[in-house]
Amino acid sequence: MKEEKRIQIAGILLAVGMTIILAGAVLPFLGVKIAISRWVLAGGALLALIARFTEPTIPAEKSFRLARLQKLDKMTAALFAIAAACLFAPEGHIEIQRAWIPVLMAAAVMQIYCTFVEGREIKKLNEQEKQPAPKGSAKKKR
Repeated sequence: MKEEKRIQIAGILLAVGMTIILAGAVLPFLGVKIAISRWVLAGGALLALIARFTEPTIPAEKSFRLARLQKLDKMTAALFAIAAACLFAPEGHIEIQRAWIPVLMAAAVMQIYCTFVEGREIKKLNEQEKQPAPKGSAKKKR
């Protein structure tokens, strides 16, 4: 499969997954039973995991910061899955069941940070690739 096609599919999966995660997070506050919202949140987290782990990555030689941000994106998707897993804790473990909200909030903050910084880094990388290297920039051998 072509890399551009993989990027498009991963983007669509991620958008759908994040929308479903949002719906799953809001449902308990609207009075929907937790048994339904846990499955909605888990489905969205699964889509986010699939999207993040199938999208092509930038090699660290090209941009170390962008490669690091993409790894942080994968960790964010894993945190969404952990938040969903907290909802499946047995009835007696109330502290685990309540942990899904802070884990989900941490993942959301990380996701927002990565989205803005990745966009800026990709823009910088594209500008660097378009500009020719200035003359005399190569080091001379002595």
